[in-house]
Amino acid sequence: AYSHDSGASWKQLSDESFYTMRFVNDSIAYAAGKNRVAKLVFK
Repeated sequence: AYSHDSGASWKQLSDESFYTMRFVNDSIAYAAGKNRVAKLVFK
């Protein structure tokens, strides 16, 4: 989940679970979990 308002509200990213997430810049991140990698694009 992520928050745009310092934790006042949250948005679920996926039903899948991920172990780690790394931001490339302010709009692209990669998340990794067991046997999976996902590219996330934030607008």
